Amino acid sequence: MISIEELMTIKILHKQGHSKRAIAKQLGVSPNTVNKHLSRDIDKPSYQPRPGVAHKLNPYKPYIKGRIESALPIHLSAVVIVREIKEHGYDGGITRVREHLV
Repeated sequence: MISIEELMTIKILHKQGHSKRAIAKQLGVSPNTVNKHLSRDIDKPSYQPRPGVAHKLNPYKPYIKGRIESALPIHLSAVVIVREIKEHGYDGGITRVREHLV
């Protein structure tokens, strides 16, 4: 991943007549990176956000929410919730449940 400053440096050095290999060596990046950014006609590097990851706990979140709401005066532990959702087919661990409860 290169910064906007490095991108501008690549473009400036290229316009000054430096070779792609020399630019790559000076900036400490791959020649392929220099080539990629020179072939694009953009002023900013375009990074895409990573897609969300589907967790094993996602299908059980509505159940957990309802279970917590039904036992509001009493605090349910993650151990109890994991035991209950394992009966419904959850095959994940307790850590994800703890993270969800926080």
